[in-house]
Amino acid sequence: MKRQNGSGRGFTLIELLVVIAIIGLLSAIIVPSINGAMKSAKRARALKQMTELDGAIKRFFTEYGRMPMPQNKTYADYIDKDDLACTPEEATQIVQILINFDDWPVKQNTRQIVFLELDPASFKNPIDGKPCKTEAEMKTALLANGYQDPWGNPYGILLDETLDDKIIVSPYGTPENPVRAKVGIYSWGETGDTGALSPPYKTW
Repeated sequence: MKRQNGSGRGFTLIELLVVIAIIGLLSAIIVPSINGAMKSAKRARALKQMTELDGAIKRFFTEYGRMPMPQNKTYADYIDKDDLACTPEEATQIVQILINFDDWPVKQNTRQIVFLELDPASFKNPIDGKPCKTEAEMKTALLANGYQDPWGNPYGILLDETLDDKIIVSPYGTPENPVRAKVGIYSWGETGDTGALSPPYKTW
């Protein structure tokens, strides 16, 4: 009598190659789709955050009749002189004012109104790089890294400090071609190319 070793046959080399080819084909189709979806999600999140920041600054203006100013700068520094293109540090300080976190000697948000609601999970803990879980962690991350877009770059803020509904400071507005708005919020997008002529995301 013949003795059988095993209950079934294994894959042949050709079958293994076919399986590998199918897996490779599926990967080529699925991976770009996933990457595209992730990029779209980041763009949508950036536009949402910029719109919220834009609205918060305008609500502050409606409440106080002036724009939020960075620490150690006064409204008199700009009125009838120039508009303001915020540095990353200045933009962080403006966000502090809008979330009622300006605990400086001269508090601007004297009525302690929260104009901007931020999600702690959208900030990364500067210690371990994980999403923040509490408001205290979020505030620490804000002071350490600023208010960053989904690509890890700080949002840009332009303010019409002369109150003429025109922004004439770089990176966009010029006296010849001003931005017709009180507020300008922008992100350099996934490239982070601050040398670009115009960033891919903006609101005003």
